Amino acid sequence: MSPISISKATSTEYAFVIGKIPSESSLHAVDELRLNINSINLPSVNLNNTEFAWQGKHVQIHEGGITFDPLIVNFLVDVEFRNWNTLFNWLAYIADNKEKPSTDANDYVTDASLVIFNNFGTLHSVVTFKNVWIQTLGEISFNVKEGETLIESNATFMYDRYEVSYGDGTTTTPTRGITTGSYNVPRQNTSGTSGSSGTSGTSGSSGTSGTSGSSG
Repeated sequence: MSPISISKATSTEYAFVIGKIPSESSLHAVDELRLNINSINLPSVNLNNTEFAWQGKHVQIHEGGITFDPLIVNFLVDVEFRNWNTLFNWLAYIADNKEKPSTDANDYVTDASLVIFNNFGTLHSVVTFKNVWIQTLGEISFNVKEGETLIESNATFMYDRYEVSYGDGTTTTPTRGITTGSYNVPRQNTSGTSGSSGTSGTSGSSGTSGTSGSSG
């Protein structure tokens, strides 16, 4: 049995790794976003429940599955708005309210990881988000009253589930090697319906050709 650790976790020892965004042709497009993130949440998770009466009592039981809350990322906008624009292009790639009411789910998802380190800089946990896609891109506020200040924004991502690897031997996929997500069943004009991951799917018209890798 390993000794009990009395060290406390800190909120600054993390890294966010995201795969190639489907609307972009390379991984370089996410670098500006990844380097300017100032906070990220590990979403809460809960089991769905129902209540029924039994022998004069109210009993709570699990029913219906598991719910993962959205992934929210807060970031500083770079001087050329590259990171904000990259996320906007991803959102508009899914639906643009003009010529594209929606896109096949196989074509707009990717995988992402929240990598957590201990106080000595050693990796101890990796939270892998499966089939991630952007749902909301936050506003940008311009204000001359407060002088020259940094511009911040945020993005909300939906996903199917997350998986946690913990303890000795935990590894993470290198930034340049993360694969795009995929669904077993192709779906038309959907946005957010959960699907199983694990098999490869043909990538969409994002400027590159080929078949996306397995998401594990």
